[in-house]
Amino acid sequence: MEQETTVSFDVNVVEQPDIVRAITESTPNAIILMDDKGSIYFWNPAAERIFGYDSSEVIGKNLHQLLAPARYHTAHQSAFEDFSRSGKGNAVGKTIELFALKKGDEEFPIELSLSGFQVNGRWHAAGIVRDVTEKKHAEQALKDSQQRFEAFMNNSSVIAWMKDDQGRHVYLSKIYENRFNVSLNEWLGKTDFELWPQEIAQTFWENDQAVLASGQPMETIEETIDRNGNRASWLNLKFPFQDSTGSHYVGGIGMDITERMRIQAEREETAKEMSALLKSMISGFVLMESIFNDQGEFVDYRAVYINDSYEKLTGLGAKDVLGNTVFEIWPETEPCWLERCGRVAVTG
Repeated sequence: MEQETTVSFDVNVVEQPDIVRAITESTPNAIILMDDKGSIYFWNPAAERIFGYDSSEVIGKNLHQLLAPARYHTAHQSAFEDFSRSGKGNAVGKTIELFALKKGDEEFPIELSLSGFQVNGRWHAAGIVRDVTEKKHAEQALKDSQQRFEAFMNNSSVIAWMKDDQGRHVYLSKIYENRFNVSLNEWLGKTDFELWPQEIAQTFWENDQAVLASGQPMETIEETIDRNGNRASWLNLKFPFQDSTGSHYVGGIGMDITERMRIQAEREETAKEMSALLKSMISGFVLMESIFNDQGEFVDYRAVYINDSYEKLTGLGAKDVLGNTVFEIWPETEPCWLERCGRVAVTG
Protein backbone atom coordinates (compact mmCIF):
# COMPACT_ATOMS: atom_id res chain seq x y z
CA MET A 1 0.00 0.00 0.00
CA GLU A 2 1.29 3.44 -0.78
CA GLN A 3 0.07 7.02 -0.77
CA GLU A 4 1.50 10.31 -1.88
CA THR A 5 3.18 12.31 0.86
CA THR A 6 6.02 14.79 1.33
CA VAL A 7 8.63 15.18 4.01
CA SER A 8 9.96 18.75 4.08
CA PHE A 9 12.05 20.87 6.42
CA ASP A 10 11.78 24.58 7.10
CA VAL A 11 15.32 25.97 6.77
CA ASN A 12 14.78 28.45 9.60
CA VAL A 13 13.81 25.60 11.92
CA VAL A 14 16.58 23.23 10.84
CA GLU A 15 19.17 25.91 11.59
CA GLN A 16 18.01 26.00 15.23
CA PRO A 17 19.46 22.86 16.89
CA ASP A 18 17.38 23.14 20.05
CA ILE A 19 14.13 23.09 18.07
CA VAL A 20 15.31 20.22 15.88
CA ARG A 21 16.38 18.21 18.94
CA ALA A 22 13.04 18.83 20.68
CA ILE A 23 11.11 17.67 17.60
CA THR A 24 13.17 14.56 16.88
CA GLU A 25 13.27 13.47 20.52
CA SER A 26 9.55 13.93 21.19
CA THR A 27 8.05 12.40 18.05
CA PRO A 28 6.67 8.84 18.42
CA ASN A 29 7.96 7.97 14.96
CA ALA A 30 11.49 6.95 14.06
CA ILE A 31 13.49 9.54 12.13
CA ILE A 32 16.48 8.15 10.26
CA LEU A 33 18.93 10.00 8.00
CA MET A 34 21.07 8.16 5.46
CA ASP A 35 23.92 9.52 3.35
CA ASP A 36 24.69 8.89 -0.30
CA LYS A 37 26.54 5.69 0.59
CA GLY A 38 23.55 4.21 2.39
CA SER A 39 25.06 4.74 5.86
CA ILE A 40 23.00 5.86 8.84
CA TYR A 41 24.11 9.13 10.42
CA PHE A 42 21.02 10.16 12.42
CA TRP A 43 18.92 7.93 14.69
CA ASN A 44 16.39 9.51 17.06
CA PRO A 45 15.11 8.06 20.40
CA ALA A 46 11.94 6.72 18.75
CA ALA A 47 14.13 4.75 16.32
CA GLU A 48 15.92 3.23 19.32
CA ARG A 49 12.58 2.20 20.84
CA ILE A 50 11.07 0.87 17.61
CA PHE A 51 14.09 -1.03 16.30
CA GLY A 52 15.80 -1.91 19.60
CA TYR A 53 19.20 -0.51 18.63
CA ASP A 54 20.99 2.29 20.50
CA SER A 55 22.26 5.00 18.19
CA SER A 56 25.85 3.91 18.93
CA GLU A 57 25.04 0.52 17.41
CA VAL A 58 23.75 1.86 14.09
CA ILE A 59 25.59 5.10 13.24
CA GLY A 60 27.80 4.41 10.24
CA LYS A 61 26.10 1.08 9.45
CA ASN A 62 24.49 0.35 6.09
CA LEU A 63 20.76 0.90 6.58
CA HIS A 64 19.58 -1.69 4.09
CA GLN A 65 21.89 -4.42 5.33
CA LEU A 66 20.93 -3.76 8.95
CA LEU A 67 17.18 -3.12 8.80
CA ALA A 68 15.79 -4.60 5.57
CA PRO A 69 14.85 -8.29 5.23
CA ALA A 70 17.09 -10.16 2.79
CA ARG A 71 14.30 -10.49 0.21
CA TYR A 72 14.37 -6.69 -0.28
CA HIS A 73 18.14 -6.32 -0.76
CA THR A 74 18.39 -6.74 -4.53
CA ALA A 75 15.56 -4.30 -5.26
CA HIS A 76 16.86 -1.80 -2.69
CA GLN A 77 20.36 -1.86 -4.14
CA SER A 78 19.13 -1.06 -7.65
CA ALA A 79 16.72 1.62 -6.43
CA PHE A 80 19.35 3.21 -4.17
CA GLU A 81 21.82 3.56 -7.04
CA ASP A 82 19.19 5.47 -9.02
CA PHE A 83 18.39 7.62 -5.97
CA SER A 84 22.05 8.48 -5.38
CA ARG A 85 22.30 9.86 -8.91
CA SER A 86 18.99 11.72 -9.17
CA GLY A 87 17.32 11.94 -5.75
CA LYS A 88 14.32 10.22 -7.31
CA GLY A 89 12.77 6.80 -6.84
CA ASN A 90 9.52 4.89 -6.68
CA ALA A 91 9.34 5.25 -2.89
CA VAL A 92 10.45 8.89 -2.69
CA GLY A 93 7.68 11.30 -1.73
CA LYS A 94 5.33 8.47 -0.75
CA THR A 95 4.24 6.50 2.29
CA ILE A 96 4.62 2.78 1.75
CA GLU A 97 4.00 -0.31 3.83
CA LEU A 98 6.68 -2.98 4.10
CA PHE A 99 8.57 -5.05 6.65
CA ALA A 100 11.71 -4.18 8.61
CA LEU A 101 14.00 -5.97 11.04
CA LYS A 102 14.30 -5.23 14.73
CA LYS A 103 17.40 -6.06 16.71
CA GLY A 104 17.52 -9.83 16.83
CA ASP A 105 16.21 -10.05 13.22
CA GLU A 106 12.54 -10.03 14.22
CA GLU A 107 10.39 -8.86 11.30
CA PHE A 108 7.62 -6.35 11.89
CA PRO A 109 5.39 -4.19 9.65
CA ILE A 110 6.16 -0.50 9.16
CA GLU A 111 4.95 2.54 7.28
CA LEU A 112 7.83 4.44 5.68
CA SER A 113 7.70 8.03 4.43
CA LEU A 114 10.80 8.79 2.38
CA SER A 115 12.20 12.10 1.16
CA GLY A 116 15.41 13.11 -0.59
CA PHE A 117 17.53 16.20 0.04
CA GLN A 118 20.99 17.35 -0.98
CA VAL A 119 24.04 17.98 1.21
CA ASN A 120 27.12 19.36 -0.55
CA GLY A 121 25.68 18.26 -3.87
CA ARG A 122 25.04 14.68 -2.78
CA TRP A 123 21.67 13.09 -2.30
CA HIS A 124 20.75 12.02 1.22
CA ALA A 125 17.52 10.39 2.40
CA ALA A 126 15.27 11.12 5.34
CA GLY A 127 12.95 8.39 6.46
CA ILE A 128 10.10 8.60 8.94
CA VAL A 129 9.11 5.17 10.20
CA ARG A 130 5.99 4.16 12.06
CA ASP A 131 5.56 0.77 13.70
CA VAL A 132 2.15 -0.48 12.49
CA THR A 133 2.17 -3.82 14.31
CA GLU A 134 -0.88 -2.93 16.41
CA LYS A 135 -2.63 -1.53 13.37
CA LYS A 136 -2.03 -4.78 11.49
CA HIS A 137 -3.22 -6.81 14.47
CA ALA A 138 -6.39 -4.73 14.59
CA GLU A 139 -6.90 -5.12 10.84
CA GLN A 140 -6.41 -8.88 11.10
CA ALA A 141 -8.76 -9.09 14.07
CA LEU A 142 -11.38 -7.19 12.06
CA LYS A 143 -10.82 -9.46 9.07
CA ASP A 144 -11.11 -12.55 11.27
CA SER A 145 -14.28 -11.19 12.83
CA GLN A 146 -15.77 -10.50 9.40
CA GLN A 147 -14.86 -14.00 8.23
CA ARG A 148 -16.47 -15.56 11.32
CA PHE A 149 -19.59 -13.46 10.76
CA GLU A 150 -19.75 -14.47 7.10
CA ALA A 151 -19.21 -18.14 7.96
CA PHE A 152 -21.91 -17.98 10.65
CA MET A 153 -24.48 -16.26 8.42
CA ASN A 154 -23.68 -18.34 5.33
CA ASN A 155 -24.14 -21.62 7.20
CA SER A 156 -27.29 -20.56 9.00
CA SER A 157 -30.76 -21.67 7.95
CA VAL A 158 -32.06 -18.09 8.06
CA ILE A 159 -31.71 -15.27 5.57
CA ALA A 160 -30.11 -12.00 6.68
CA TRP A 161 -29.85 -8.48 5.32
CA MET A 162 -28.92 -4.91 6.26
CA LYS A 163 -30.19 -1.57 4.95
CA ASP A 164 -29.25 2.02 5.71
CA ASP A 165 -31.76 4.52 7.08
CA GLN A 166 -32.82 5.40 3.52
CA GLY A 167 -33.73 1.79 2.85
CA ARG A 168 -30.74 1.07 0.62
CA HIS A 169 -29.33 -2.45 0.82
CA VAL A 170 -25.78 -2.74 2.15
CA TYR A 171 -25.58 -6.47 2.95
CA LEU A 172 -27.17 -9.76 1.93
CA SER A 173 -26.20 -13.15 3.31
CA LYS A 174 -25.34 -15.92 0.86
CA ILE A 175 -28.46 -17.78 2.02
CA TYR A 176 -30.52 -14.72 1.04
CA GLU A 177 -28.81 -14.48 -2.35
CA ASN A 178 -29.36 -18.17 -3.06
CA ARG A 179 -32.96 -18.15 -1.83
CA PHE A 180 -34.01 -15.33 -4.16
CA ASN A 181 -31.43 -15.92 -6.91
CA VAL A 182 -29.96 -12.42 -6.53
CA SER A 183 -26.58 -10.96 -5.60
CA LEU A 184 -25.42 -8.13 -3.37
CA ASN A 185 -23.65 -6.58 -6.35
CA GLU A 186 -27.04 -6.24 -8.06
CA TRP A 187 -28.84 -4.96 -4.96
CA LEU A 188 -26.18 -2.78 -3.33
CA GLY A 189 -27.48 0.75 -2.85
CA LYS A 190 -30.97 -0.08 -4.13
CA THR A 191 -34.19 0.23 -2.14
CA ASP A 192 -37.00 -2.29 -1.87
CA PHE A 193 -39.11 -0.12 -4.18
CA GLU A 194 -36.59 -0.82 -6.94
CA LEU A 195 -36.55 -4.56 -6.24
CA TRP A 196 -39.96 -5.74 -5.02
CA PRO A 197 -43.58 -5.19 -6.06
CA GLN A 198 -45.02 -1.95 -4.66
CA GLU A 199 -47.24 -3.60 -2.03
CA ILE A 200 -44.41 -5.74 -0.62
CA ALA A 201 -41.88 -2.90 -0.72
CA GLN A 202 -44.28 -0.59 1.11
CA THR A 203 -44.72 -3.11 3.93
CA PHE A 204 -40.94 -3.54 4.23
CA TRP A 205 -40.43 0.24 4.29
CA GLU A 206 -43.09 0.89 6.94
CA ASN A 207 -41.76 -1.82 9.24
CA ASP A 208 -38.14 -0.69 8.77
CA GLN A 209 -39.04 2.91 9.56
CA ALA A 210 -40.99 1.81 12.65
CA VAL A 211 -37.87 0.01 13.91
CA LEU A 212 -35.68 3.07 13.29
CA ALA A 213 -38.19 5.42 14.91
CA SER A 214 -38.65 3.29 18.04
CA GLY A 215 -35.05 2.17 18.37
CA GLN A 216 -36.46 -1.26 19.31
CA PRO A 217 -36.45 -4.63 17.54
CA MET A 218 -39.62 -5.86 15.88
CA GLU A 219 -40.84 -9.37 15.12
CA THR A 220 -43.25 -9.45 12.21
CA ILE A 221 -44.58 -11.69 9.46
CA GLU A 222 -43.88 -10.42 5.95
CA GLU A 223 -44.47 -11.84 2.49
CA THR A 224 -42.17 -12.11 -0.52
CA ILE A 225 -42.74 -13.13 -4.11
CA ASP A 226 -39.97 -14.62 -6.23
CA ARG A 227 -39.29 -14.17 -9.93
CA ASN A 228 -41.57 -17.09 -10.72
CA GLY A 229 -44.48 -15.53 -8.85
CA ASN A 230 -44.28 -17.87 -5.86
CA ARG A 231 -45.28 -16.28 -2.57
CA ALA A 232 -43.61 -17.08 0.74
CA SER A 233 -44.26 -16.09 4.33
CA TRP A 234 -41.37 -15.05 6.59
CA LEU A 235 -41.08 -14.62 10.33
CA ASN A 236 -38.67 -11.65 10.38
CA LEU A 237 -36.80 -10.12 13.27
CA LYS A 238 -35.77 -6.55 12.46
CA PHE A 239 -33.49 -4.49 14.68
CA PRO A 240 -31.78 -1.07 14.61
CA PHE A 241 -28.04 -0.50 14.95
CA GLN A 242 -25.34 2.12 14.33
CA ASP A 243 -21.86 1.86 12.88
CA SER A 244 -18.73 3.58 14.21
CA THR A 245 -19.63 6.81 12.37
CA GLY A 246 -23.06 7.01 13.99
CA SER A 247 -24.92 6.11 10.79
CA HIS A 248 -28.20 4.26 11.39
CA TYR A 249 -29.13 0.91 9.87
CA VAL A 250 -31.82 -1.77 10.03
CA GLY A 251 -30.69 -5.38 10.18
CA GLY A 252 -32.90 -8.37 9.76
CA ILE A 253 -32.98 -12.14 9.91
CA GLY A 254 -35.85 -14.16 8.52
CA MET A 255 -37.18 -17.71 8.73
CA ASP A 256 -39.36 -19.20 6.01
CA ILE A 257 -42.66 -20.18 7.66
CA THR A 258 -44.62 -20.76 4.46
CA GLU A 259 -45.17 -24.44 5.22
CA ARG A 260 -46.06 -23.69 8.84
CA MET A 261 -48.63 -21.11 7.71
CA ARG A 262 -50.07 -23.60 5.20
CA ILE A 263 -50.47 -26.28 7.88
CA GLN A 264 -52.00 -23.76 10.29
CA ALA A 265 -54.47 -22.63 7.63
CA GLU A 266 -55.41 -26.25 6.92
CA ARG A 267 -55.97 -26.92 10.61
CA GLU A 268 -58.13 -23.83 10.95
CA GLU A 269 -60.15 -24.88 7.92
CA THR A 270 -60.55 -28.39 9.33
CA ALA A 271 -61.64 -26.94 12.67
CA LYS A 272 -64.25 -24.79 10.90
CA GLU A 273 -65.55 -27.80 8.97
CA MET A 274 -65.72 -29.90 12.15
CA SER A 275 -67.50 -27.11 13.98
CA ALA A 276 -70.01 -26.79 11.16
CA LEU A 277 -70.55 -30.55 11.17
CA LEU A 278 -71.14 -30.67 14.92
CA LYS A 279 -73.51 -27.75 14.75
CA SER A 280 -75.53 -29.47 12.04
CA MET A 281 -75.94 -32.70 14.00
CA ILE A 282 -79.46 -33.43 15.29
CA SER A 283 -78.00 -35.42 18.19
CA GLY A 284 -76.62 -33.73 21.24
CA PHE A 285 -72.82 -33.75 21.47
CA VAL A 286 -70.49 -32.95 24.38
CA LEU A 287 -66.68 -32.94 24.16
CA MET A 288 -64.95 -33.71 27.44
CA GLU A 289 -61.31 -33.50 28.57
CA SER A 290 -59.80 -35.84 31.16
CA ILE A 291 -58.75 -34.55 34.58
CA PHE A 292 -55.89 -36.26 36.47
CA ASN A 293 -54.60 -35.67 40.01
CA ASP A 294 -50.96 -35.06 40.99
CA GLN A 295 -50.33 -38.82 41.08
CA GLY A 296 -51.52 -39.21 37.48
CA GLU A 297 -54.78 -40.87 38.48
CA PHE A 298 -57.93 -40.12 36.52
CA VAL A 299 -60.51 -38.31 38.67
CA ASP A 300 -63.12 -36.73 36.38
CA TYR A 301 -64.03 -35.17 33.03
CA ARG A 302 -64.51 -31.48 32.21
CA ALA A 303 -66.78 -30.23 29.41
CA VAL A 304 -65.04 -28.12 26.75
CA TYR A 305 -67.60 -28.06 23.91
CA ILE A 306 -71.32 -28.61 23.29
CA ASN A 307 -73.25 -28.34 20.04
CA ASP A 308 -76.51 -26.50 19.49
CA SER A 309 -78.57 -29.71 19.50
CA TYR A 310 -77.38 -30.59 23.00
CA GLU A 311 -78.68 -27.27 24.30
CA LYS A 312 -82.00 -27.77 22.53
CA LEU A 313 -82.41 -31.33 23.82
CA THR A 314 -81.33 -30.77 27.43
CA GLY A 315 -82.03 -27.12 28.07
CA LEU A 316 -78.46 -26.75 29.31
CA GLY A 317 -76.49 -23.97 27.63
CA ALA A 318 -72.78 -23.28 27.35
CA LYS A 319 -72.73 -21.28 30.60
CA ASP A 320 -74.21 -24.27 32.41
CA VAL A 321 -71.84 -26.87 31.01
CA LEU A 322 -68.51 -25.56 29.72
CA GLY A 323 -65.72 -25.75 32.27
CA ASN A 324 -67.73 -27.93 34.66
CA THR A 325 -67.07 -31.54 35.64
CA VAL A 326 -69.37 -34.52 35.15
CA PHE A 327 -70.65 -34.44 38.72
CA GLU A 328 -71.17 -30.68 38.55
CA ILE A 329 -73.25 -31.01 35.40
CA TRP A 330 -74.99 -34.29 36.23
CA PRO A 331 -74.91 -34.80 40.04
CA GLU A 332 -76.90 -38.07 39.76
CA THR A 333 -74.16 -39.79 37.71
CA GLU A 334 -73.24 -43.17 39.18
CA PRO A 335 -69.55 -43.46 40.28
CA CYS A 336 -69.15 -46.79 38.49
CA TRP A 337 -69.81 -45.09 35.13
CA LEU A 338 -67.06 -42.61 35.82
CA GLU A 339 -64.70 -45.40 36.87
CA ARG A 340 -65.24 -47.27 33.61
CA CYS A 341 -64.73 -44.08 31.62
CA GLY A 342 -61.60 -43.44 33.65
CA ARG A 343 -60.09 -46.74 32.52
CA VAL A 344 -60.72 -45.74 28.94
CA ALA A 345 -59.06 -42.38 29.52
CA VAL A 346 -55.99 -44.02 31.04
CA THR A 347 -55.58 -46.94 28.64
CA GLY A 348 -57.04 -45.45 25.49
